[in-house]
Amino acid sequence: MVISDRNLGILSVVGLLLIIIVVASIMVKKSSKTSNRLWVEFEELGILQPEDPVTSRGHSIGKIGEVQWKNHKALVEVVFDQPMILHEGTILRNENYSIMGQRRLEVTVDKKSPIVDASHIYQGEFEPGIAEVLHLIDALKEQILMVKDVVILLQEGDSTQESLIDVFNKTVNTAEDFIGDMEKIVVRTQPQVRKILAKTHDLGDKALTLSEQADTSLQNIYQQGKHGIEEANKLILNIEESLVSLIEFIEHFENQPFYEELMEKQEVLVQINVLVKNANDFLSMFTEKGGFKIIDDKGKPRGLMKLRNINLFGKTARQKARIRQKKAERALTKQK
Repeated sequence: MVISDRNLGILSVVGLLLIIIVVASIMVKKSSKTSNRLWVEFEELGILQPEDPVTSRGHSIGKIGEVQWKNHKALVEVVFDQPMILHEGTILRNENYSIMGQRRLEVTVDKKSPIVDASHIYQGEFEPGIAEVLHLIDALKEQILMVKDVVILLQEGDSTQESLIDVFNKTVNTAEDFIGDMEKIVVRTQPQVRKILAKTHDLGDKALTLSEQADTSLQNIYQQGKHGIEEANKLILNIEESLVSLIEFIEHFENQPFYEELMEKQEVLVQINVLVKNANDFLSMFTEKGGFKIIDDKGKPRGLMKLRNINLFGKTARQKARIRQKKAERALTKQK
């Protein structure tokens, strides 16, 4: 296939335009990630101040802008002459570059680290210079002089304070006197202490004898009390058996055929009620004094006698049932 010169020229122009577009897009993309300034934080600033140079490999690339103090740390603004891409691993070193103590900020860019935006705050490094070393030497000299004065004061004392040697000697003498007095007191009190110990030993023997006697008495009391408790338990069992027999007798009495006929008679109701009351009083006497209770299957207290079909006033239930039956029979006869 043969391409004419005209078509070849058009393709060349199109290819050149594509190359220009790609390069321009790359430049725009990189320029969007660049910044004219950054912020760095120093724990110690030295004499670094605004307008001091910012360099990279010894070449000036900007200057120091604003300096702020926050939480005992210096926050320094770095202004670049040309926009730069900010990388996370970039090192910013506050260093001394002259004998007179002038300072500058040396920037070492790490292009392999991730890219960050302008709001990122770097942690700077501080390198002491001659001025800082001289200042530390002066401070050390002052500390040495203070220590010297303290040592002289302890050794010789002054008009208001005694020397350490005199204070030590007085303390030792006081301790020796105290020890001597303690020895005298011990010698004087030794016979009395022996007498007290002997009395204490005798009292201990007496207390031991009394404790043995008390233990024997307690055992006797325990045996007697145990025997009394056993006798009381036997009595309680006898009372319980009597009460159970009484209840069985009452239930047997209630189940007799003549009991219902007897309940229908109004003349003996008062006497039966008195009999039931006396039986219940007899049972309650044991319940209150002896702590016994006779209960039914549901756990409720049970009396000695149940009053079934008892009606002290008016007609009984059986009589009412017979009246209703007669009324029903009369109604049936009328309907017929």
